[in-house]
Amino acid sequence: MAFSSEKLRAASSGEAGVTGFIGFDEMAEVTLPSSFTVASASAENGDLLIAAGLQDNTGYLISTPSEFTSRLNDTGTRFFAFTDDAYSEGFSTVSISAGATDTCSAGLVAFRGYVFDDIGDLSNLGTTVQPGSITLTSNDSIVVCIAGHFGGASASQFSRPAGYTPIFRTSQLVNSPDPYVCISYLTGVSSGSYTSGTVSLSATGKAFLIGLRPV
Repeated sequence: MAFSSEKLRAASSGEAGVTGFIGFDEMAEVTLPSSFTVASASAENGDLLIAAGLQDNTGYLISTPSEFTSRLNDTGTRFFAFTDDAYSEGFSTVSISAGATDTCSAGLVAFRGYVFDDIGDLSNLGTTVQPGSITLTSNDSIVVCIAGHFGGASASQFSRPAGYTPIFRTSQLVNSPDPYVCISYLTGVSSGSYTSGTVSLSATGKAFLIGLRPV
């Protein structure tokens, strides 16, 4: 059965006492420039937003969206990650542009009650990859894994470390999605140095981790 992203929209906007993962919006093999819709991620004032993914051109950097901080933006690997620790409802879309026409797969993910803590190094290049470790400063942390490959194979069903919950995975619209990205997360992680399990990809790619701490 195909992966259904709708099943993961567990928390509705305004639900009292909810912390952790809230919702997401997605870009599945779109042509840049494009944008996420914040309302689709069910974000409210003060929520943490993560915009992360993979573009299909090593020659251009993704422009940092307004209100966001760049955490990863690498022409050599094609991966990018931006965070907004305290979303303000003054803007409703998050624009993604590389200054050129590129194909991109990415997700906009919202968390409540958490802020950015650390980001790890990109993994080795391969089909079985090990994301770089991160250092978490609080117990009950959340770790987000972004993994992707550059196409040339069917979309993997297991592009995340063992035990992680998938949030967004590029729809298998064609037999060889290019680029392909999967975003997943793990809750209840203790403070200190953290290393996830390996990530299996259907084609050559990389992965990295983002740590979030509770506030």
